[in-house]
This record gives sequence, C-alpha cells and structure tokens, in this order.
Amino acid sequence: MKNYFILLLGIFFTSVAMPTDSFDDLYQQGLIAQERMKSDNSSTWDTALDYYLQASALRPDRAEPLVAIARYYIAHEQLELAFMFARRACELAVPDCNMIELCAYDYFRYEALSACASSVREWKLGLWATQQALKARSKVERLHERLCYYHEQLTLEAGRAIMVKESNSL
Repeated sequence: MKNYFILLLGIFFTSVAMPTDSFDDLYQQGLIAQERMKSDNSSTWDTALDYYLQASALRPDRAEPLVAIARYYIAHEQLELAFMFARRACELAVPDCNMIELCAYDYFRYEALSACASSVREWKLGLWATQQALKARSKVERLHERLCYYHEQLTLEAGRAIMVKESNSL
C-alpha cells in the first residue's frame, strides 16, 4: 500500500505540480525546430522563434535563446533584428546555475554583436563585442578583421567630428 501511495504522489507531482514547459524544454524545442528546418523542412522559423521567445520570457536572465535568435537573423542577413537580440544577450550577467551553455556567454553572444553592430553604426559597441569575443577565441581571423574595421570606423567618425567642429567655428 505504501509503494502505491508513493507511486501516486510521483504521478501527481510530475503531471500536475511540475510545469511541463520549463526553460530547458522550450529552449530545446526551439533548437529542434530550427534543426528540422534544415533537415526535412518539417518546421518553420516561426515555430522555433516562438519556442525561443517563450523560453526567454520564462527566464529573462538567460542569453541562450537570444543568441540563437540573433545568429539566425545574422545568417539570413537581417542584421538590425539580430542586433536587438545580440545586444540584449550581451547585457545579461552569466547566471549562477549549473546548466548553461557557457560558450553562449563566453563567445557566441559577443561574436553575434560584433557581426551586426556595424549595420546600425554602433562602432564602439562593435569594437567592445569583438574584443570580448577575441578573449574567448583569439585565433578567429574574422574577429581580427572586424577589430581593424571597427578601429577604422571610429577613426573616421572622430575625423568627421573634427571637421564638423572646425566648419562650425568658421
């Protein structure tokens, strides 16, 4: 009788008291939906995006879904949209929990922001993100190229500011 009661309690807590849509479940469903888009077209980006957004709403302190969204938009050359998600991902602290994708926090969020900041003329932010990504993966050539690009853009912007200042004083 005691084992039967314990079995019933287990069923109750797993089916009623425990929510089935946890952050991890929703995030994993987003990854699966995105993978199915590539392999057999049995899913759409809207489905994956919905899972990612639900996961993000459940745990707004987690960057993984935001990084996945940003990387999708970068791959599809929608850089302004990617920028919004990558920037938010970079604003988050690394959560104090065991089950995180550390590479999303150490590298991918910064790499994503580095890739799309130029599309909205955020040179300083792009430079910072590139520097952060290089801390995790110092041998990635495209990051070194972006570093030079952002330095050039900041130099040009400073030169333009000087020219405007001088023309206003004439």
